[in-house]
Amino acid sequence: AVADHNSVSRLRARIALSLAGGRGCTSTPTCDIEVFAENEEGCELVYCHGLVQLRRPVGANLLWLGRTASRPVHESVRGHRRLPAGGCWSPRHGKNASPAVLQPVLRTVAEAILGLTLAVVQLLGAEQVELQAMDDGSGRLVNFYERHGLVVAQKDGDTDRDPRRKAWTRMEGPTAAVAQLAPEAWLMDLVPSDFLPAEWLQQETTRLWQDRVHAGRLPRWEWVVSSPSRGLLCTTLTRCRDRKEPREFLIIDVRLVSTKGRDVARGQAVAFLDEGLLWVTQLACGHGDGWLLVYALPLENRGPGRIPSEVRAAPAVAVLGLLATVAQWFGVTAVRLEPFEPGSGRMMHYFLNIGFSNISPGQQVEVNGPTAGVIAAAPLLEAKCDQLAPRCCPPQWSDDILRAEDKNRFEQVLSVKELPPGCLAKRHGKGSWAGRCGALRERPSITNDGALRERPSVTNEGALRERLSITNDGGRTLHMARKDRPPKSRAMSGTR
Repeated sequence: AVADHNSVSRLRARIALSLAGGRGCTSTPTCDIEVFAENEEGCELVYCHGLVQLRRPVGANLLWLGRTASRPVHESVRGHRRLPAGGCWSPRHGKNASPAVLQPVLRTVAEAILGLTLAVVQLLGAEQVELQAMDDGSGRLVNFYERHGLVVAQKDGDTDRDPRRKAWTRMEGPTAAVAQLAPEAWLMDLVPSDFLPAEWLQQETTRLWQDRVHAGRLPRWEWVVSSPSRGLLCTTLTRCRDRKEPREFLIIDVRLVSTKGRDVARGQAVAFLDEGLLWVTQLACGHGDGWLLVYALPLENRGPGRIPSEVRAAPAVAVLGLLATVAQWFGVTAVRLEPFEPGSGRMMHYFLNIGFSNISPGQQVEVNGPTAGVIAAAPLLEAKCDQLAPRCCPPQWSDDILRAEDKNRFEQVLSVKELPPGCLAKRHGKGSWAGRCGALRERPSITNDGALRERPSVTNEGALRERLSITNDGGRTLHMARKDRPPKSRAMSGTR
């Protein structure tokens, strides 16, 4: 931008987005803002550097005000107040004086560049700014920032880990108060009128994460959580491949382990970046995946396959919310799954109540066969990521994952996981209750004449079972009945 000033001829700003949160974290979107003021010869007069960490809440740090290479402000503009920055004042009566004696407030170039930097920081969503005032003991620098709305956040006797910062003073304050120092004309010329900060951040963050997928440098996090169940939360991102698919995909695995080392909940999903879709392949709770909510891929340790209650399913739903939260970083907009159950509709209605909708076409009910009375194809449920993530993921989880240490930051390019061929095609709704869940189980039995006969049965709760018998004339009769439940044992009373 061109500045209308006798010393400043050019304003220049640079905004750079990266994934580096510091202290081993590689998943926090961090935005560097640099603003330069130059004269006609291109000589640097003032330079300001700010840093915005896009977490909740969004925080900002003012790193330097002066010139690059840790130099002070140029002598030609240092201390000269020549810029009107809005507002009026009176040398005698202050702001409460009559309009006849009010005079425009004049600022230095350094104050104007500071205000420009904080104005851009405010556009990116940061409401508070923090800095370390490198005061030499005179108190002039601290008084300078206090006049512009910042306050001292620590006492003089407080210690700091860095010995060089022992003499520095930590200060903080609202960005809106400091942003008022920016001349309105400079701000309008510097920031393009069509600049949309929220959309720009979303697009650039998605591009950075997709670049990391192609490079194979994906993170792995582990941190302790306290709710809905206390334990260690492990999240891993890995590239995966299906031989029947033309390209590689991203698999997200989340596991919540109790303090005793037993699995509390586990979720696994495949992100299709080109389709903007997250296909949930597994969602279970309990040790050994004993209670299943979603079951689309073969499990290593196959559990009994029971349907959990709403209370028991709470940790698994939180894992589902974290899957949707991480998938949003890569531009995924929809979550799709097939609930685990042999047609009773109990788990399907549970997902409908937390925001999913049925996108399957109208499906017919089988009349004959081992699953008579049961819907032939599993319903396909879908929800939007931006609605499911805040509804299901605990806020503490979504905040901690942006601060957690990346365990893979020193690893080389990670390997690609092989999936069973054709398993990802089920995301288009080509599964069935019995075939997908493994509900049917063939049990041969021997008849009186020594021949074998097959007795398929559905082993899940609420499922139908088929019983075949041979009549006197050699024919076959089909008997359909509900699965019998064992009677509950009654408590014994009295003395022995």
